[in-house]
Formats: sequence, C-alpha cells, structure tokens
Amino acid sequence: MTHINVTIRIVHLNKSFEIKTDPEKITGDMILDQFVNKTPGLDLPKLDPEKNPIIYQLTSKMSGNVVGTKNLKDAGVKEFDTLLIVQKLIAGV
Repeated sequence: MTHINVTIRIVHLNKSFEIKTDPEKITGDMILDQFVNKTPGLDLPKLDPEKNPIIYQLTSKMSGNVVGTKNLKDAGVKEFDTLLIVQKLIAGV
C-alpha cells in the first residue's frame, strides 16, 4: 500500500507534526493514543481544572469527518490532509 503524508495539528497547543503513514493500517484512535499518551514532551492534559477527564478527538480538516476507529483510508483521509487533535466538548460537564 502507498503511504500518505499528513499533518497532525494539536489545536490548543498550536503544534504541528508531519507524518508519513499507511492509511489502510492506521486508525484515528491509534494516532490519538500516540500523541496523547506516548509522545514525550507534549504532556497533553488528561483532566480539566474540575478534575473531569478530557477526551480528545481527531478530525480531518479536508472532509470534516471525525476519524476514530476507522482506518484513515475508510475515514476519507487523503494525501496532505491535516488531522486536527481537539478537546471534545461535552455539554453539562
């Protein structure tokens, strides 16, 4: 399979990372796990000031689709897309 180049942008930190990945093997959840839990130096918050868990989601800038459990190809992610990591807002929390 052909690899694609995408940009991962962490919106609230105004940080971007260029990656090359296999869109048939990698899911949005895998990317989120890597950036939220395993990338040294990012230290993304896990709790808000009221101690509620922060949930992150990955959204394709090109399509507007949330990229979760689907692989990138099935989620419609294309070459040179930007995937936005944003904090998911939950009403009433």
